[in-house]
Amino acid sequence: MKGFSISVLVGAIAAGGLYAPLALGSAADLEQAISLLRETRSDRCQQSSLRSRILVAHQSHDEKTVNDLYPQLEALNARLKPAEDKLKALSKVIQLSSDEQNAYETAQLENGSCE
Repeated sequence: MKGFSISVLVGAIAAGGLYAPLALGSAADLEQAISLLRETRSDRCQQSSLRSRILVAHQSHDEKTVNDLYPQLEALNARLKPAEDKLKALSKVIQLSSDEQNAYETAQLENGSCE
């Protein structure tokens, strides 16, 4: 019985020790994610616009426009890829805290509009 209670105590301390850095780090991760959303907003809006224009050109069978716009979209995608990968990793950490998750979702809504 004594061994069991020590194991439980050690497990509780270990779990608390693992959880605390994640909770402390998530606020910094949240700030970094929001900063990335703000920094990439214009590129994401341009990406959305290019995708729409390519889709319309494709539906209209306008090969020239598709061929002109597609390299621009590819270049933009390549430029955004590192930020998107970083946001994906940060969002996994942010999901560990419901408060940070709610704040991140709000920031996504605020920085997602291309008006």
